[in-house]
Amino acid sequence: MLPKSLILGILFLLISCFGFSQRMKVAVAANFQSTMVELAKDFKAKEGLEMDIIVGSSGNLNNQIRNGAPFDLFLSADLMLPDSLYKDGYSFNAAKVYAMGRLVICSPFTKDLKNWKKTILSKNTQKIAIANPEIAPYGEAAKECLIKNHLWKEIQSNLVIGESIGQVNQYLSNGLVDYGFSSNSFILENKSKPVYWIEIGSDEYRPILQGMVILKTSKGDSYKSALKFYQYLLSLRAKRIMQKFGYRFE
Repeated sequence: MLPKSLILGILFLLISCFGFSQRMKVAVAANFQSTMVELAKDFKAKEGLEMDIIVGSSGNLNNQIRNGAPFDLFLSADLMLPDSLYKDGYSFNAAKVYAMGRLVICSPFTKDLKNWKKTILSKNTQKIAIANPEIAPYGEAAKECLIKNHLWKEIQSNLVIGESIGQVNQYLSNGLVDYGFSSNSFILENKSKPVYWIEIGSDEYRPILQGMVILKTSKGDSYKSALKFYQYLLSLRAKRIMQKFGYRFE
């Protein structure tokens, strides 16, 4: 009869190999959260693979990766951060664009946003929300738009900075701000508490190219899963889901 310690060792190896294959961890920019949930469901139906989704501002997720966070895949809201991770040796591949975002201005109260450049300067305007432009690409795009229209300095006393676009969306959904700059995907996913909105012209800010990389902290089964999901995100099947949430493609 085999020694008890040897039996336990064999059982542990079997469980490790077949029972508890490591789930991949995907770090996702806040603007892409709802879209990501739908993509994860579809990917599970297609491949039978599940994942853990970690949501935050692109800048904060980037900092976590650089500090050793064990993520497998990083889906940023811009191209610069994942590309810099590649250049600094944190990822296997250079940044690949998986979607193009669109900037909108929203209001829980004001219907007529055609003249938003004037109405946000109204005396009745108290709070205008944008995501932190230092760490959130949609916040950076909003700031760029406001500077271009000579509004940035004018609204400083009314400005509310959210940690991520997700926090800005919460402010808008709960009626805590008069105006907010968000992503087009927020409008399409926010059906329970709709807000008024208008899309910002694409000439008002640089294109929001959202990039992804497979990280070098990814290993074994989780790396294989991450590679499959990476390839899936570039497929027509995945793009059709992303289009439903307002994303465009090059």
